[in-house]
Amino acid sequence: TWLLNHKRFGPILRNWESHKVVPRKSKILMVVLQIVAVILFHYSLQNMYLTIGLIILLFFVAKYVISLPSVIPENAT
Repeated sequence: TWLLNHKRFGPILRNWESHKVVPRKSKILMVVLQIVAVILFHYSLQNMYLTIGLIILLFFVAKYVISLPSVIPENAT
């Protein structure tokens, strides 16, 4: 309840709950942070197989999130 009524996060969470909307800035930030995570993961473990597995996993996560709408549809009630 506290988070849904929060000044900053409330509207974003309510839009997600009711319309599955993810703002464009959030999508961009997600992709950038995924790239940074892959780089840090690779340099910390030095395992190419695990890095490739992580890249594949995060690719599908990004593909799903990017496919979601960025604005509430006009015909939404």
